[in-house]
Amino acid sequence: MHPVKPLLLITGFLGAGKTALLRRLLMDLRRQDCRADVILNDFSNAEIDAATLDSSSVTSVAPLSAGCACCEGEQD
Repeated sequence: MHPVKPLLLITGFLGAGKTALLRRLLMDLRRQDCRADVILNDFSNAEIDAATLDSSSVTSVAPLSAGCACCEGEQD
């Protein structure tokens, strides 16, 4: 049986500060010696946002541009 991981979903309007919040949370996790898996679902710039995340604070990053996390995730 796999250990249960907590899930945090960040949503909001364009320009609301979601990516800034994510970066801050990842920094705080890194200070506690924890790393996260991140899925970015954005209509236009998921790859850009993924490239700006500190790779030392994440286990994996999956950018989904112009797609749906539910549908795109079926193939992965």
